[in-house]
Amino acid sequence: MEEHSKYQAGHESEEEHWPTTDELVAMARAHRQSEDYPTPERLLENLPVVLRGLCDFVLSGEADAYHIAYAIASLIEVIDHTRVEATPPDPSKH
Repeated sequence: MEEHSKYQAGHESEEEHWPTTDELVAMARAHRQSEDYPTPERLLENLPVVLRGLCDFVLSGEADAYHIAYAIASLIEVIDHTRVEATPPDPSKH
């Protein structure tokens, strides 16, 4: 049996597929395909606002585990993309 019983809020069946974090990150990436990514500076500037919003969402009692996990995965996706874009190419690999 899968280890998802503690995350049952919002899901009706134990047989339902529970996505992994990587699957949620991929889903967030697909949803963001036509959007511009923030610059590293803009990401850092907005990060406290985003985290406060996520915290308020959790505290509202309206958030279930899946939606919280998706929000976190979406944030991971933006940070990963911004970090990769901000990393200068390694000249020794040419």
